[in-house]
Amino acid sequence: MSKKLIGIVASFALVLSLVGANTASALTAADVAMLQAAGIISAAQAASLNASLMPSSTVSSGYTFAKDLTVGSRGADVTALQEMLVSGGHLVMPAGAAYGYFGGLTKAALIKYQLAKGITPAAGYFGPKTRAMANASGMPSSPSMPSTPGAAVSGTDLMVTLAPTSPMTGAVVAGQAIANLAEYTFTNKSATPAVVTNVTFQRGGVSNDAVLTNVYLYNGVNRLTDSASISQGKVAFNAPSGLFTVPAGSSMTVSLRSDIVTGTAYNGQILVLSLTGVTSNLPVSAVYPISGASQTVSSATLATVSFAASSTPTTTTLDPQSDFVMWQQNVDVGTNDVWMKSLALRQIGSVAAGDLGNFRFYVDGVQVGATLSAYDSNAYLTFDLSASPVKLTTGSHTLKLVGDIIGGSTRNFSFSLRQASDVNVVDSQLNINVTATTGADTGFSNNDTTTGTVSVSSGTLTITKKTDSPSGNTTLNASSVSLARFEVKAAGEAMKVENLYVKWAGANRGNIRNGALFANGVQIGSTADIASSSAGTLYNLGSSLVVYPGAPVTLEVRGDIYSSSGAQWVNGDVLTVSLVAGTSNVQRLKSLSYVGSSAIAANQMTVAQGTLSLSKQKSFSNTNNITKLR
Repeated sequence: MSKKLIGIVASFALVLSLVGANTASALTAADVAMLQAAGIISAAQAASLNASLMPSSTVSSGYTFAKDLTVGSRGADVTALQEMLVSGGHLVMPAGAAYGYFGGLTKAALIKYQLAKGITPAAGYFGPKTRAMANASGMPSSPSMPSTPGAAVSGTDLMVTLAPTSPMTGAVVAGQAIANLAEYTFTNKSATPAVVTNVTFQRGGVSNDAVLTNVYLYNGVNRLTDSASISQGKVAFNAPSGLFTVPAGSSMTVSLRSDIVTGTAYNGQILVLSLTGVTSNLPVSAVYPISGASQTVSSATLATVSFAASSTPTTTTLDPQSDFVMWQQNVDVGTNDVWMKSLALRQIGSVAAGDLGNFRFYVDGVQVGATLSAYDSNAYLTFDLSASPVKLTTGSHTLKLVGDIIGGSTRNFSFSLRQASDVNVVDSQLNINVTATTGADTGFSNNDTTTGTVSVSSGTLTITKKTDSPSGNTTLNASSVSLARFEVKAAGEAMKVENLYVKWAGANRGNIRNGALFANGVQIGSTADIASSSAGTLYNLGSSLVVYPGAPVTLEVRGDIYSSSGAQWVNGDVLTVSLVAGTSNVQRLKSLSYVGSSAIAANQMTVAQGTLSLSKQKSFSNTNNITKLR
């Protein structure tokens, strides 16, 4: 066998051992033909290898490294190598440093790359093994100088690099939740928001697909995707409407996380996850693959976090109200204490976004984290506790979500902890994420962590006397006096008050002249004298008083302390203004049924004679004025 053929066979075997049987980027078509002619591969295998030489949709057309490189090397190969290392986050070129020379920094960065790829020995020498890996991964066909140190090679709009916070080489534990495998920085240099619709990763190292049971994308504590499965070493996240959006002129760090399979069968395997493709509405600037550091699968006894087999409330129908317990669960912690860093609950009912609000999360009766006004566009409430994690000691704890039911008449809601990854708890001793379980199960079932369906009753209207409603004395014969203030509040749905009856009680006098109603300071309805009869005076309001959930209205009654007919008001008279109970005078604007308004009285007021007092201002002294006589 010729030396050339031996070299081709060795290269073929090396590529297969490093990157799998489906990739042979280090070979040429001529090499494949020689292998077939020598009887080393079959015709079918040759066809498969030739097909694999074609550029794929997720890897750039390849720059082929043709020679070994070491300290002191110069030229285009070194430039391409440095650009690959920069893109992968292994190398940061100093400001003003020239590309194309292999020095100490490049050697140190190459060692990091070799460690991440599982290449041994990791000596910083760019030899056959490393060259085969780089060629198989694909490089830009014509290397160019980045415009700024550490910048991507091509494009200027959305740059993707390995984040400086990406985990270093370390270990993951069998059975753990959401292990952080790699972090990537997406930098949008344009004036247009960058909508990312596809992200693809390749598993490398010495590992099996089965090690990664559920794979996710996260931004901080916020889960960006549902779980994805890895198949034939690849995992892809797709969403035509967008996985996530990077605002114009901003950057975002996205982490690749995965639950790790339980058991010891895969202990010692080495995981390396590499970003191999990004699709966006903007041009993407990246050099693939962008690899995270290697993680070794190991075993340890972790803390346990087990949720109860049922959640409250159960299925019910109720009126809109404040401070309602919308989700409650008991959780048992075992083996070690844990730190809770976040909790995400999803609303899965038919209520609209503004129907629920003022969400608060409690642990053992104490509110933790910030109050959330509403859930996000995906109907998730995420309580971020990472800045001040909550310690759950071994034993039982009560977790609950409290909020206000503002609207949602004839609709329903329920809250659910959808999957184990939505509760981020970390073993306090091992600093490893713990996988939550439910009930007596060894796994997690969201049937156990989902509440019953709460249906919201038809809308209600509540009228109460305000604390600043006038009391005490009012001046005889005064005009447009504030006589009463009420708060009108709707719940469940918008409520239209079509008319109101107003009366007064007290001294035996004629009426209150020029009575008028004001909603938030604006007059509604016509001016009319307020009668003292039990029926009161009717004010037709049409559509001028519509009260919406979450937006109470201040209703004020004003009038003159003067009677336009009958006995006149005198000093010392008392009066109390009231709203008379209505009959089918309030329409529910969603369910379209009618309800009556309730009766409510304001404070008693006393009519007092107005007085005018004059006194000398003491700052002026007595003076004599002399008038000149002519």
